[in-house]
Amino acid sequence: MDLWLGKRLLQLSWEEFGNSVDILYERICQDAVKPDAVVALARGGLPLATALAHRLELHDIRVISVTRNAGDERYAERGAPKIAWVGP
Repeated sequence: MDLWLGKRLLQLSWEEFGNSVDILYERICQDAVKPDAVVALARGGLPLATALAHRLELHDIRVISVTRNAGDERYAERGAPKIAWVGP
């Protein structure tokens, strides 16, 4: 997929973001198991995790950090991912 090859970035309007949250919420509700918590990626995943937690009526949001870029440039060199818990 081009998105992960650094050829394009996925950009959503707030309306598209809300619609995407609705779709994800509906898919989760179709599953027989209700989640106990939402896990968010620290850089980029917090808005989605917050919106989804509200829709699922969950108060438990966990935050992890995944670092693999050598710098902050748009298409920075990547190394092996380093995963760390940021919050409880």
